[in-house]
Amino acid sequence: MSEVLRWFVVVAVVAFAAVSGGCRSGEKSMDDGRSDRAKLQGTWRSQSVEVHGKSVTETQTTIAFSGDRITLTETVGTSEGTFTVDATKTPREITIQFKDARTDWRGIYSLEGDLLRIRWTVTGQRPTGFETKGHLGTIYTMRREESK
Repeated sequence: MSEVLRWFVVVAVVAFAAVSGGCRSGEKSMDDGRSDRAKLQGTWRSQSVEVHGKSVTETQTTIAFSGDRITLTETVGTSEGTFTVDATKTPREITIQFKDARTDWRGIYSLEGDLLRIRWTVTGQRPTGFETKGHLGTIYTMRREESK
């Protein structure tokens, strides 16, 4: 009888840990973007840019994240604003409010180490994937610049 009771206690403890959040399997779903926002901090330089399904080769774009601020620098100029991310969505979402834009830029992103892929449109509709062929939108593939 004591062996059965011991197993019952072990199963009860494991079940309680899973329900109370002691297991890490559900941890990502509890992330509202704070950890991704921290991972985005710094300056990112374009490796490739795709606009409306076509590769753009003559561009040197940087995106700098500092706190909740974003600075986008392209060959045509610089735009500044604020951003929010939602890592609970699939794909992950980013919303940018540039000071000089009439509407929010709604986008998606993927972040793997020092590689950032970000796609957005200025149409007000958030993209659902990283495909631009036949769709309006821009995809930036960025690499983090090393801190100086």
